[in-house]
Amino acid sequence: NRLPLSAYDNEIKSEDDYVFFLSTLWYSDEWNQNDKTVNLRRAHYVRVCKSIPNITFEGGLLGDAFSSNQLFADVYTDKRETFANWLEKTKRSAFVFNTPAFWNCHGWKLGEFLALGKCIISTPLSNDLPHPLEHGVNIHFVEENEQSIREAVEYILAHPDYRHKLERGARDYWEKWGTPLASLKLLGIRN
Repeated sequence: NRLPLSAYDNEIKSEDDYVFFLSTLWYSDEWNQNDKTVNLRRAHYVRVCKSIPNITFEGGLLGDAFSSNQLFADVYTDKRETFANWLEKTKRSAFVFNTPAFWNCHGWKLGEFLALGKCIISTPLSNDLPHPLEHGVNIHFVEENEQSIREAVEYILAHPDYRHKLERGARDYWEKWGTPLASLKLLGIRN
C-alpha cells in the first residue's frame, strides 16, 4: 500500500504551525499490552498537539472494533486518509512522532520519516539500526510521558532553526544508511 520511492522526494516545506499525525490504535489484550505502551505514547503526543493553541492539528488514532476506542476517545478519529493524502499531509507537518509499535517493532514510519527528511520526535528505540540515530542531529528523543513530549514540541516550535537542522539530519541519515542502495551495501551485495 505504499507509493514508489520517488514519492518520498520531499520538496514540500514543513509548515510552522501545522501538525498531522494519523496512526493505528492497536488492540490490546493480556499478551499485547498495547494500551500501556504504543497506544498510550501515541495518545500522549496527540493530546499535547491538540492542547497547544498555536498548532493546527489534524489526525488522531484510528481504531477498530477490537481496540480500546473508549479509553482513548479524546484522541480517537474515524477519518481515514488515502496513503497519498497521508504522505502529502505528513510532508507539510512541522514535525512527526515515532515510537516503537506493536511488539516494539519499528514499522514503516521511521524509515518513511527519515526518507522524507522530517523533524522526528521519538521515544527511545527498541531495536538496533545500521547506525545509531543521534539526539539533536537527526532525531529528538523524548521520554515516554506527556511532559517530556510537551517540552519537545514546545522547544521545536520555538526554535525553527533546530527543526530544520533535524530535517536535514534525518534526510542525510536516510541517504547514508536507509536507501535501497545503502541497504544492499550493508548486506555486502553492492560496493
